[in-house]
Order: sequence, then structure tokens, then C-alpha cells
Amino acid sequence: MLAATTACFAAISNDFVFLYANEAYADQWNKRPDDLIGKPVKEIMGAEGFENSLDSFVDAISGETVNYEAEFCVGQRSVVLATRLVPFFESTPDSTGQKKSKGFYCLSNEVTGKRASQQALSLILASAPGRICLVNRDYAITYANRRFQEDYRAEGDLKGVSLADIVGKDLWKSGKPHIDRAFAGNFVRYREKFIDRNGSITNVMVYLIPDRAKNPQDINGVYCLNFDEAELELGRQRLRRRERNVDLALQGQMVGIWEVDPDRDDWLLTEHIEKLLQLPAGHLANSESLTFKNIHPDDLPGVLRNRQLNLRAGTLYVNEFRMKDRSGEYRWLRSIGRSELDANGEVIYLAGTIANINQLKTAEILAAEQVRHRDSFLSMLSHELRNPVSAIKYALDIFQRQADETIKLPEDHQNSIGIIARQTNIISRLLKDLLNVNRISSNEILFEDTQVCLVKLIREIAEVSVPRFAEKRQRLVVHFEVAEFMISGDEVRLHQVFTNLLDNASKYSPSNTTTTLTCRIDPKSGDFVTVVSDQGQGIRSESQRSIFEMFFQEDPELDRSTGGLGIGLYLVKRIVEAHYGKVRVVSPGNQGGSDFEVCLPRARPGQKPESNQPTSPTLRQLVLVEDNDDSRVALSLALSARNFEVQTFSDGETAAIKLPLLRPDIALIDIGLPRMDGMSLVKELRQHEDLNDTLFVALTGYGQDHEHQAIMAAGFDHHLVKPLDLDDLFQIVAQHVKS
Repeated sequence: MLAATTACFAAISNDFVFLYANEAYADQWNKRPDDLIGKPVKEIMGAEGFENSLDSFVDAISGETVNYEAEFCVGQRSVVLATRLVPFFESTPDSTGQKKSKGFYCLSNEVTGKRASQQALSLILASAPGRICLVNRDYAITYANRRFQEDYRAEGDLKGVSLADIVGKDLWKSGKPHIDRAFAGNFVRYREKFIDRNGSITNVMVYLIPDRAKNPQDINGVYCLNFDEAELELGRQRLRRRERNVDLALQGQMVGIWEVDPDRDDWLLTEHIEKLLQLPAGHLANSESLTFKNIHPDDLPGVLRNRQLNLRAGTLYVNEFRMKDRSGEYRWLRSIGRSELDANGEVIYLAGTIANINQLKTAEILAAEQVRHRDSFLSMLSHELRNPVSAIKYALDIFQRQADETIKLPEDHQNSIGIIARQTNIISRLLKDLLNVNRISSNEILFEDTQVCLVKLIREIAEVSVPRFAEKRQRLVVHFEVAEFMISGDEVRLHQVFTNLLDNASKYSPSNTTTTLTCRIDPKSGDFVTVVSDQGQGIRSESQRSIFEMFFQEDPELDRSTGGLGIGLYLVKRIVEAHYGKVRVVSPGNQGGSDFEVCLPRARPGQKPESNQPTSPTLRQLVLVEDNDDSRVALSLALSARNFEVQTFSDGETAAIKLPLLRPDIALIDIGLPRMDGMSLVKELRQHEDLNDTLFVALTGYGQDHEHQAIMAAGFDHHLVKPLDLDDLFQIVAQHVKS
């Protein structure tokens, strides 16, 4: 009989072991009856569930009948069981005449849904704006929310207190007939006067709602709700205002709202999406499947994936996708939403907004395309400029070497050649920066290390600057208290530092003034100190703290005839600090002039002294494949002057035939070749066993990361960017010989 009952039934011994369980009871724990018999109760209920039940079990063993509710974890669910424990005894009494307990019967039913409903109702009632209470058939209060208790100035627990005693004789007399009508099963609404604690009289709207039992004919009690009419009207106005705001947003095709019913997996409020897309009313029919069908096929997988991962996890959900509008065109929309989860992790509510971002997204895509075209143009421009710069640099290298060895040029000619060489290096460096457009966009500065003589560098900058000062009827006076000072640094960047400081001194100084440039050694630190002192307008003390910040300009509201974007001194500071130096400004204020002081150390922290002379290469046989005539001739002569034995070719197809016969030590190959490009050429040459020991070096005007990776993947050993620095080639050859 016990096995056939639909009730959840089990028998448990005094030592808390299952003696028996029917199928209904075992099913509560996702088990079979045989899985429970002989098992400890703690193993089935879990440690926490067993702890919640232990006191009731002890009472049952002592001979009491116990009713209790407890929460248990069953798999991934949290359930509440209402349980009745009934003890059972030995058939014969002991020597004292008492029957000894053998255990207890356990009858249980799940009440999770009922408890959740009660909790939800309590939360709703507690947060409602009106005064709410529940009375039974004796007109006694069984529940009252906080607003009811506060406004009726009731103290203590109201449970069991007569409603008549709380509302007063007059209100009870007028309200009782209405309550009786509600007990008869009617929904009642009427107006009433409410007197608050200050004696003020307020018009209220009273609602009486029957609390029905399972049998609709039975009324357990009546909910009594009363709301101030002024509050109700204010709430209606707020609701109308929100509806109007949403409607205005929809009319402007800006934003709508959506909800999802998790039980039916259908959308609500899709009429907002229909308005955004100018679709006919009802076109989406509040259907999630119809809504998703209008999403662009390329975007739908991401929408579904994000919805599953984010909404189901209770986190913020953001998606950008395209949906088809009334004309059949796709518009960009952005959906933002969030879900609410219950204690068991189940979704109980999904809602969010959806906005029309078509213009914004189209502009964003267009801007990205323009950036791509800009980058491509800059890359091509840099590449085209590299060939003439390379030819100039190689020709200068030949001329300088021959002039040093065989011809004694006048000093002014030597100085002019030096200026051309250094300015060519600067152009070459700027081209390298121009090529790396990503770093330009992110305001990153590239630095290189070479041995730089600061005295020579600053003397040259000063000589070039003198005519510019003279044009403004100004004087530049230079004092060198040191003959030579070598540091490891970036000559081009250091050139920017001192040029910028001298330009600023002239720019912000009036005519007939003198700027003094002084170079000396700090006696304490041994650092090289350069001070540029002008007789200009000066800098206020409060501005001196910000003078090296990006885009800072003093007195931007005044006439800025001097121009500038406010980035020069920012770059000065970054470059000096990159060389482990310091820069500061001293100025007494307006019309007091300014002193800019730059301190540069001889060596950087942890830096080892390096020889300035590259290792002389021992590999001499070199093939140069270059299609630009001037670059090919100039570089060939420069390499020959450095004792390389050079053979040249102007196209890839000829080089592919002749180069294997020559078996050179080094193959220096341009990438952009006619008839066969450099990457195709090196792939073919790598097939010849006679060239296994040849060092293949790519020479190109392109130097971005993805281009470098493609070049190396084609089979090159190294990649050098034009114009070629011969010292870099020497170092590659030296490393190849060592390996």
C-alpha cells in the first residue's frame, strides 16, 4: 500500500539511515528507491540540508510528531520541502513500561513554487505606494505593509488586531459594508476620506480584492488597498510623460525598448523595432524568430552567441547588427539589455533598448576606409621618396670616402657636404616615421641609438639658425665651454630638441634682442648642460608647471600671431627623457625672458660602451638586384668603395637565371622588381643547393609589420628598409659569419 501511494513517503531509523522509500519520495531526490535504502540520510540530503533538519529529526526520535519546512539542494535546483515526521516504536515496552522508538516516518511535499509566490507577493505588497492590509473573515489583520502601519500610527505587530480598532469608528462604519461585499466574492472600488497623523483630510481611492482559496467559491480574506488620488494622478502623469518620451524617440528613429518572455521565448514590444525600421504594424508579430529573420545573415550568429552568453549569465548585453527595413535595405542598430535571474539561476526577465545607429556606423565605416586609404597613400609616398633619397645617400657616401682619402677640400666645402649628409639622414628618418603610420596615429616616437657628438650637433644647428635670427633683427650668441662630448642617442631626435628651443626663443622674442646658447659640463654630475636664454615675453609661474604638456598654450585667448599647436615642448620633454635626461624652464614672468635648460648624461643606466666601428665583413661576393637606375649605380659604387665585389641586375627574371651561376656570398634583392618580384625570386633561388650558404637580404621601401612578416616568410634571412645604412649591412654579415 505504501509503495502505491502518490505521497512522498520514507522510513528512517534512529541512526538516520533510510529503511524504506517509495518511488515518489526517491524521485524528489532524482533517485530510485533502491538507491536510498541503507544509505545515510546526510548523504542524500547533503550536509546543509541535513543540518537544517537535524533538530526536527531529534524531536521525532524523542517521540514527538513534527511539522517543518527546510530548503535543500537537489542537483542544480534549490527546493523547499514541507515535511511531517511521525515516530514509530518497538512492539513491546521496556522494563519501565515505555515503548522504545525505532525511528520515524517521513512524509514530504515540495512547496518551492508556493513559497516563491508568497515571497514575491510580500515584496510587491511591501514596495507598493499605497496602504495595504489583508483581513480574515473575523476582520482581523493578517498582513499590513509598512505604509499602512505608519499612516495609521499603529505600533507593534498588527497580526490578529481588528481592522475596526485601527481605522476608527467612523471609517469602519462606512467601510464595513464594502468589505462584506468583497467577502461575497465581488471586486469593490469606492472613494473615502483619509485622516493622516497630522489631522489633514485626503481623498483616497479604496480597492477591495477577495483572496480566493483553491475553490473559487471560498474566500479566505480580503485585500484592502487605498491610494491617495493625488499620488495616483502624479503616477499617471509620470507614466504618460515616459510614454511620450519613448514615442518622441521612436518618431525621431532614435531608440525603442524590447522585452522577452522567457517562458514563451517570444519578444514583447516589437512594435518599437517595427517603428525604427518603418515596418508595417504587426510585421514582426512579437515573434523572436521573425525578428531574427530580419537580421543580416552575417550578423545573426554573433547576435545569438552574445545573447546566449551574456543575457543568460545576467550580465550586460551589447550587440551591433544590421536589420532589414521596409525598403529592403539594411540599417545598423545597437541593442543593449540585461537579464534578471532568480535564486536558482533561471532567467525571469529580459529587457533592454534598441537604437538606430545607422548614420553613426556608416560614418565609422567610412572613416575606417579613409584611414586605410590614407595609410596606403603614405606608405606608397614614403616608398617612392626612398629611391631618390637612397641614391643621394649612396652618392654622398662615395664622395665623402674619396674626399677623405684623396682630396683635401676647403673647410667650407667640407662643412657643406656634412650638412647635406646630416640633412639627408634626417629626411631618411622622417620617411621611416612617415611609413610607420600606426605609430604616428598613436603618438608613438621611434628612437635609434648611435654615437652622437653633442658639441658638433649643436654647433651645426646654431650655424643654420643664425640667418633666421637675423631676419627678425635678432642676435644668437653661442658659448661652448666644452670641446667634445659623446653620448649614445638618436641624432635626429636630439636635433629636434635644440632646433625647437632655438626656434621658440626667436618666435617669442621681439626685435633687437639677444638669445644666448651655452653648452657646459655640470661639475657634480658630469652631465652635458645646454641652456637657451632669451629676452622674450617670459612665462608666468603658474604656466611653467604645464608648459611641457601636450597642446598647452599660454594665453590662448590673445592674438596667437606666433602660431603653433602646443606640441613642440611636449616632444622636447619626451625626447630628452628618452635619453635619460631632464629639461626645465626658469622664467621670472612677463617681459623677463626664459631659460630652458637641458641636461643629458654621458651614458644611460646599465649601458655598456660599444665600438662605433662595425665589424668589417669577411664575405665579399655580393649581388645587387635593384630596378631603380640611380639607386643601383650609387649603391653599387658605395659597396665597391667598401671592398665588396658587386654584380648588379635590374630585373628579377634575369637575376633568377644568372645568380645561381655566380654563387654569391650575399644577395641584396629589392622587392618591387619588374618581370619577377623579389619574393618570387627568393623562393625560386632557395631551390638551388649551390645557394644554401648565400645570405639573402631584402631591400625595400616598405617596412610595416605585415610586410616584414610576408618578406621573411618568402625565404629572406634579413629585411632592410631603404635607404640602406651600410653599417647595418656590415652587422648582419658579421653575425652571419659568427653563426
